[in-house]
Amino acid sequence: MGEAAVKDQPAAAVAGAQPGRLSALGEFCRRHDVLFPEAIWFLAHVVFDLLIVLAWIVSDVPQAPKYLTVNLCSMAAILILRPAMLKADGGILWILRHWYPVTFYGVFFIECGALVPALNPRDYDAQLAALDARLFGTLGTAFMARIHHPALSEFLQFCYASYYFLPVVAGGQIMARRGNKPLADGIAMISVAFYGSYAGYFLCPAVGPRFFPPFHD
Repeated sequence: MGEAAVKDQPAAAVAGAQPGRLSALGEFCRRHDVLFPEAIWFLAHVVFDLLIVLAWIVSDVPQAPKYLTVNLCSMAAILILRPAMLKADGGILWILRHWYPVTFYGVFFIECGALVPALNPRDYDAQLAALDARLFGTLGTAFMARIHHPALSEFLQFCYASYYFLPVVAGGQIMARRGNKPLADGIAMISVAFYGSYAGYFLCPAVGPRFFPPFHD
């Protein structure tokens, strides 16, 4: 088989793997001009909407109607604008088409605050603290208390806040240096990381050492 024929085959087939769900998703995206971040965003939207409905039914979460309205209206707006975004060769619609999945990281994060305790009310802070102690010989909060300084706290707070802006900064650098395709691939990976962390919230809820300092008597 010639080199050109190999290049024309999907990566999974070249590697000898059977076509799976990921390759099917890739084929769908190619046929309908859907970027991978858009597909991941849509799947995350569906999952979160189902979780909102479940929390509304099971725990009567008061924020559920508002969250569901925001999600459905935003999805409808994107679908309505999509034909224009596909035709755009620049401008705000072109930017929106490539970047709108990023804007929903914060929306879904806020929704986790009400959905997680409604669907999985148990906290695992004690178990996680015990695991820290076994792995490192002490608790992270106890160690940091020994070297605490207001300037260090401000610096670490800045580092934490930058976490929300890094995808935009990194994406802008990728777009400027490498182009649209690497940008879409980068946003897709970041999206999987964000939504994977949100899944962790539901599977192993914890308020964190900031609100759970077990080393205090």
